[in-house]
Amino acid sequence: MCDRAVNFSPTCQCCTQGLDAERKRCCAVGECCQKRLSALTVTYVHSVLKSALEHAVREDELPRIVARNVKTTAPRPRRFRPLTGTEARQFLDAAHADRLHALYELALRTGLRKGELLGLHWEDLDLNGGTASIRRSLQRTRTGGLTHLPTKTRASERGIALPTECLHSLKEHKERQRKEREEAGSGWQDSGLAFTTPTGGGLSTLPTSPADSAASSTELGCGASASTTSGTRPQRCSWSRASTSL
Repeated sequence: MCDRAVNFSPTCQCCTQGLDAERKRCCAVGECCQKRLSALTVTYVHSVLKSALEHAVREDELPRIVARNVKTTAPRPRRFRPLTGTEARQFLDAAHADRLHALYELALRTGLRKGELLGLHWEDLDLNGGTASIRRSLQRTRTGGLTHLPTKTRASERGIALPTECLHSLKEHKERQRKEREEAGSGWQDSGLAFTTPTGGGLSTLPTSPADSAASSTELGCGASASTTSGTRPQRCSWSRASTSL
């Protein structure tokens, strides 16, 4: 099994798992989709298998750990270029009238993870004291719903000081949300989240630009309030803190 996992890397997953035969796509029609496992995924699979085999050896179910004979390629860390201070200011200026402007500002000025941003409740934000308590993360499930999870690590559960600009944006955002609540009437979903769809539901992803926020608020937003479920699929935030001070 270990050899097979490692050999997944240069192989189209549709071909490996026989997915293209039924759908008559990809390699079945001579047009490979090129969907291959990343080095990081292969390393993770190998680690899981090795751990399982080590447990089997401890229980005297196997004589040795064959996974130790498999060499995996060390994954190369992903590189990204954060926005410069000038680019971040230009972005925030362009997004000033957007209903999620406070979300963009908080993301760029604090560097919070995507799930941490989307999981913020109003009770986590002390707009008078100027602080935010990071207690949970909002993640998308494999079934398309939303779930609250603990922060990525215990050390990630923390309090942060909010920049003055974020406090102003959040106060304006809270007033805008109050008006949206009134307009929605009985259709409002009282999730308690700071950043929601126009009807109060949780957002399942961050917009990649202000122009995408409308789509985020409707198509990508979850129709029901967030709840704790199983089968989550974390997503890494494509936003990053500006490389220089705003």
